[in-house]
Amino acid sequence: MEKFKNEIIDRLELPKDVLLQDSLIQITGSHEMTIGNLKGILNFTSEKIVLQTKQCQLLIEGRRLMIDFFTNDEMKITGKILKIEFGE
Repeated sequence: MEKFKNEIIDRLELPKDVLLQDSLIQITGSHEMTIGNLKGILNFTSEKIVLQTKQCQLLIEGRRLMIDFFTNDEMKITGKILKIEFGE
């Protein structure tokens, strides 16, 4: 079923992040990232941020990490980003 959904979305050139509720992540160098389609913050320190997206958990590790803004479904993180990991 998932393969069928992806095929239809591709053929119709529809936005996957909206229809599949995938996270949209934009990274600018190693100092800034914006994440869309979030559910919430699970853990936050200046060295580690764990987020719950609509599909999985997202781990960001680094130094001097800060959350510049957080809305209902979008967030901007700044600092020295060293690692990004997707979990279940």
